[in-house]
Amino acid sequence: MKYYTFDSGVRMNKKILSISAVLLAFVIVLLIIDSTLERPLVTNKIIKAIYPDWDPEKKKGEKDAEPEAETTADDLSAEPAGEPAPAEANVPSYAESRTPMMQAVLKADEKRLRELITADGSDINKQDTLGFTALNLAVYMGKGQAVSALLMGGANPNISDVDGMTPTAHASRQKQLSIAKILLERGANPNKPNNEGQTPLMIAAHYGHDDIAELLLHNKANVNAKDKLGRTALMEASANGYSGIVLSLLSLGADKTARDKAGQTAQDYAFRFGHEDIAEILSGEQAQEGTVIGEPLPETPAPPAGTQPAGTPLNQPVPVLPAQPGQPQTQPMQTQPVPQQAQPGQFRSNLK
Repeated sequence: MKYYTFDSGVRMNKKILSISAVLLAFVIVLLIIDSTLERPLVTNKIIKAIYPDWDPEKKKGEKDAEPEAETTADDLSAEPAGEPAPAEANVPSYAESRTPMMQAVLKADEKRLRELITADGSDINKQDTLGFTALNLAVYMGKGQAVSALLMGGANPNISDVDGMTPTAHASRQKQLSIAKILLERGANPNKPNNEGQTPLMIAAHYGHDDIAELLLHNKANVNAKDKLGRTALMEASANGYSGIVLSLLSLGADKTARDKAGQTAQDYAFRFGHEDIAEILSGEQAQEGTVIGEPLPETPAPPAGTQPAGTPLNQPVPVLPAQPGQPQTQPMQTQPVPQQAQPGQFRSNLK
């Protein structure tokens, strides 16, 4: 009888333990599911009971919000003129920050634009939240007549947007040749860089706009200016395979030995991106002084009589050309053995 009672108790204890284990596993699964919800119910209450100061709405690492200082009218008036206002809650949206002149440009309403310029030109250089003026917006959209009207009305062609892009930089990027001409005639600075240090010439060289590059070069653009990475317009054109711009830059004094901050030259960029023809130009084999965009390379003149043609081995005699009619007979030159030693400067690396 005792053995039977003991065995029954053991079996009962096993059942209780099994049921408890199942219930515990069920509770754990519920807690896991509850914690994955956007607003946990049970988990938050348990944590709140342990940590009374815990706030479930507060993100990890977030500090308590401090009361915002009130902005007075004097503070708003103290903002620098010509610069976009910071993106704050009380600043109007991009659409709300547009002036009536900008709206006229967007709608291509030239009549309304001219009326606004004539009536009150005080807002002609005002900027929206992206730093765009009416002129910068007109250039960006390719509105040539609006650009002319704004410039004649006194618009400043050198105001940059939040990215440092001037109207001339936008014209260079979008290949607006006629607009770029108008801007430069009205005093636009061809060398004002953007926030990355890139001038309009570098932008034109990067996108392969050879007509814009030529225009800028003939309007005193700095051919050897560098951006924040030390890259020049010649490096941009070489990296992107624009041989015409490369020739034009070289003809106007571009320094092919200049190096960026990583120590790379324009020829290194040409080799790196597989433009072997440009690499040969930069090595000096094809670059000719006076070459400009759109013009073929000058033909190599024929060697004068009695000189050694290119490609003739050093140990071969110089051929004697027959005399032309009416000219005295040229005496044959004696063959002089040429030593096989290297001449000074004969072997040089193409990478300078």
